[in-house]
Amino acid sequence: ADSSILKTDFVINNGMDNVAPLEYGYWMCGGVQSPDGYALILPGSGGTEKFPYIRQLVMRDVSSGWLAAYANSGDQGLALTMPYNLLKEFYFWGDNIYQGTIEFKLGIYPIKAGEALRFSTAICPFSGIGVPDKVTELAAMSFGDPLNNPVLKFRFFQPGEYTLCLSGGFLIKDEVSFAELKKIPLQKDFFAEVPYQLPAGKGTFVLKAELQQNGRSVFFAETSCNQEVATGIWNITPDCERKP
Repeated sequence: ADSSILKTDFVINNGMDNVAPLEYGYWMCGGVQSPDGYALILPGSGGTEKFPYIRQLVMRDVSSGWLAAYANSGDQGLALTMPYNLLKEFYFWGDNIYQGTIEFKLGIYPIKAGEALRFSTAICPFSGIGVPDKVTELAAMSFGDPLNNPVLKFRFFQPGEYTLCLSGGFLIKDEVSFAELKKIPLQKDFFAEVPYQLPAGKGTFVLKAELQQNGRSVFFAETSCNQEVATGIWNITPDCERKP
């Protein structure tokens, strides 16, 4: 009732009368349509990836449990979240630039007799933040353009009192020593914009944004950019470990 997302809880039961484990994998197939066309936004292992019209796409190397369709006009989009720990792959098929499918597959895992597979998905509409770098059931957010227009933008689905912790560091020999750049409380609202500034220097700079509530981390996102030169490739920290 206090959220702007549409959440669905799934429970797939295997009854006690079924002695053998149930081998089950969930495949979600939906569709999107936009009068001006749209781009697919996916959480790649190296950062957010944007795909304008593409006829067919399969993607498994992802860092988080969400995907989005971002309209070509109006700074608005629709995201879909799913359990990252169970996620196998994304799949898309588009007939034209205006409409297409958005699909995800979970892995096939045994469900013992008398047990159940439980997970949730959510449809999350967002606007006013540009292309998102992270979407969860809590919020959609973007880092903006760290080099030319460094502004964090949040669209909260569950407004509350949060503390924003922004940290960063240069990537040196595949490692980053994160230092605090900003720590501020955020007011209870649906939108928040927080400007920031990168420290002087050259190299690949990694940014990490974290929201805390009552001393507990409830949201995190990462991105990287190259200041004049690249000193490596940063792999985004995944939501959690995925089942094989």
